[in-house]
Amino acid sequence: MKDLKYKLIISDYDGTITDKSVPSEEVIKAIQKYQASGGKFALCTGRAIRATSKFLGLNGFNPDAVSFFQGSIVHVNNKPVLKGGIDKDTVHDIIKTVNEKWDRIFAVYIGDDLYSASENEVANLYLDFYRKAGGNAFLVNNLLDAVNGAKESITKMVILKDPNDDALEVYTFIEENFGDKVYVNSGAPFIIEIVSKKYSKEESARFIAKELGIGEDETITIGDSTNDISLLKFGYGMAVESGSKELKKMAKFIAPPIEELPVKYVIEKILNGEDF
Repeated sequence: MKDLKYKLIISDYDGTITDKSVPSEEVIKAIQKYQASGGKFALCTGRAIRATSKFLGLNGFNPDAVSFFQGSIVHVNNKPVLKGGIDKDTVHDIIKTVNEKWDRIFAVYIGDDLYSASENEVANLYLDFYRKAGGNAFLVNNLLDAVNGAKESITKMVILKDPNDDALEVYTFIEENFGDKVYVNSGAPFIIEIVSKKYSKEESARFIAKELGIGEDETITIGDSTNDISLLKFGYGMAVESGSKELKKMAKFIAPPIEELPVKYVIEKILNGEDF
């Protein structure tokens, strides 16, 4: 086995590993070669468990660890080892205070299931999208009642919006009033994502590295969007060229755009003994 400088790669999925539903054969083979050389490969995604698991194992794509919901749930070697999320009081306060100022559409993930109380085109499309991805989505009469009665953790909450609406005032309001408890970001133009600061991509990356016995200085993290900002705070942070401006500003290295298979590029450099 090679003496790898970087023994662990923790990568975002959408826009980083692939811009399709399943990684290309070239990328999967590169990951397999890296793992066969002694490296560990982890996935850190904002996707839910069912929406992620449908492509795990396909064509030999088997990460050593997976972080779901931007860090709320972590599996290592296909076993659940961490479960967290946003506390109910914070979820309640965000929904209540935001809707006192604006009429916004919320959806909340309780465990791996999605709930919304808004029956309009935007909400219906989002719930249908999640169902098609393999998840369970429910329309309820009162979202706060669903939150208060939740038996599972609140793994993520989202505000649904028009893609042309940057919703900056809402974004800023949540950051200023709840920034000590949550991260606010956007993994897609039609949503604002809100996740626990305690169970973030950064903290899940730190947890995964510890579970696998690999140091931060031996870890590469790589992503493409603003929901990867916390991820890049751990390890040697990389952004893909096709990624967001905010992420690229903080990255230590810019990998090729998604069309040029950035994860494959990074792995090949590592296996060739090249540095970044």
